[in-house]
Amino acid sequence: MGLTKLALKRPVSVIIVVLALLVFGLMSVATSPLELTPDIEMPMMVVMTTYPGAGPEDVEELVTKPLENAVSTLSGLKNLYSTSQENASILILELNYGTDMDVAHMDLQENLDLYKTTLPDTTSSPIIIEMSMDAMPSLVLSANATGDLNLLTTIEDEVEPEFEKLAGVASLDVMGGQNDYVSVQLMEDRMRQYGLDISSLVSVISSADFTLPGGNADMGSQSYSVRAGVTYDTVEQLLEMPITLRTGDVIHLSDVAQVFHTSKDAETLSRYNGEENVLIQIKKRQSADTLSVSRAVLREIEQINRSDMGVHLDVVYDSSDMIVDSVISVFQTLILGIILSMLVLFFFFGDFKASLIVGSSMPISLLVTLILIRLMGFSLNLVSLGGMVVGVGMMVDNSIVVIESCFRYAATGKQDFKTYALQGTKFVAASIVASTITTVVVFLPISMLSGLSGQLFKQLGFTIIFSLTASLICALTLVPLFFSIFKPKERRNTPISRFIHATETSYGNLMRRILPHKVLVTLVSIILLVVSVFLAGTLDMEMLPPIDEGTVSVTVETRPGMQLEKVNEIASRLESLAASHPDVETYTVSVGSTAMSGMMGGGGGSASLSAYLRDDRQMTTNEVVEQWQQETAGML
Repeated sequence: MGLTKLALKRPVSVIIVVLALLVFGLMSVATSPLELTPDIEMPMMVVMTTYPGAGPEDVEELVTKPLENAVSTLSGLKNLYSTSQENASILILELNYGTDMDVAHMDLQENLDLYKTTLPDTTSSPIIIEMSMDAMPSLVLSANATGDLNLLTTIEDEVEPEFEKLAGVASLDVMGGQNDYVSVQLMEDRMRQYGLDISSLVSVISSADFTLPGGNADMGSQSYSVRAGVTYDTVEQLLEMPITLRTGDVIHLSDVAQVFHTSKDAETLSRYNGEENVLIQIKKRQSADTLSVSRAVLREIEQINRSDMGVHLDVVYDSSDMIVDSVISVFQTLILGIILSMLVLFFFFGDFKASLIVGSSMPISLLVTLILIRLMGFSLNLVSLGGMVVGVGMMVDNSIVVIESCFRYAATGKQDFKTYALQGTKFVAASIVASTITTVVVFLPISMLSGLSGQLFKQLGFTIIFSLTASLICALTLVPLFFSIFKPKERRNTPISRFIHATETSYGNLMRRILPHKVLVTLVSIILLVVSVFLAGTLDMEMLPPIDEGTVSVTVETRPGMQLEKVNEIASRLESLAASHPDVETYTVSVGSTAMSGMMGGGGGSASLSAYLRDDRQMTTNEVVEQWQQETAGML
């Protein structure tokens, strides 16, 4: 009751607090990171090691078993899975939830270093890969050349550094294109004529480009370092490179070799809507905000397209679009819930001021919840905002009880509204506090869950607890204050009141007929309970409900060693699916070595298709997936 008395005694201070909550609440919305789901840490690591030319049995005996011994003593290890394939060993480590992944990574690296000397000499150093929910790219870009240049080289030398310097960008994966290089083809007859061999010529070429310190040079009051050297930047300069023979004569590289620009064989292929391109996949850091990273990348894309690099970038996929749409949808649901709640209250109370008083507690409670979410370091995602949507339905309960109690005291008509507000709140204060604490206790275990489910639903539980606690404080302070200021009057003869009275009468008659049949009622209740448990067992179970993102991904893993041209033929068949489908807006096809197939010494490795559906599509994403599964079953 101290809160209620303080609010009625200091109304100006309460209004100032509300305005402060409005400011800080809006700041929390503006500064809180937007994500689709809460930040989830996967306690899993993968150790991959190559053993070129070895069969599965040799890989298991000489590589996999020693590495299993190395990782088996790792602290926090829960399960260990190993696979021995041709040319490669793969270990999957599942750790206990709550394990410090940075410490586990360092311990694992130390264990592997100890056992590395026991592996065959031709094996590569074991590579540790941490599993992460951010392994999927945040943005996918398509690059095309607008000038006479090598697209892949320009992207690697000029475009990639511009993106890598952005805060929040973790890595970039580039697919497609071919790198240029300078080819030196030796002429055997000329080399024999001059008495040269390949090793001596390689030594001359590798040491021809050099830089040496030349001392210092004084100019006035300044002293400068002087360096001298020779640099060969063009084919013409290489052709004029001097070569000293054993006889002391000097010839040029053009006398024994042909030097020209050429392109390397393609290691990966990429196409965007059927046209050759270079595909750039941008991944964000685990702690980075997807929306901030996306905005920074888009600004950089605009600068690159306006520059004279000779490269034009198009955004193929931006995960922030789906996040923003999802968050806006939840916010719209939230606002609609508040409006509908106020309309329902107006039908019951028959007074607009009364519904406004109760309705005002909802946005203020939400502002307090948003501030607390920001202080806890939570992001605005489907889980936290979903908790706010759930909380909206319970926020008005305490306020309705308080204002209804105030109306009862006001019906006596003997005192002023300030006294009615104080007495009405005092009468139900203990009840609403007890009911709120009971509800909070129900959601508290959800907030304390551990493991993957805890990472998912922790924010849900805390958001509901925050909103309920804030609504309780609003019911004890703002509702009595506004009741004393606006002086609402309850109308008892409203249409909804007559309906409620009729419902009460019907319910009373029903109960009088049911109560004498205690055994029958108990038996029916037990049957309903058993049926409910049985039906619950038939429900499908999954961690998160499916989300129709409008994106379809098809990946075909080929056997190791398959030529890139053959894999490209498979990719072309996949490409025809997207090109002929009316609901597909854009699509990309990539062909190349995946991390897995690359380790096994594969050539093409995989063919992948990513199709992005139209917003006004006729088929759902699942329907498109099912259709393509049937078509690819007979195609590949």
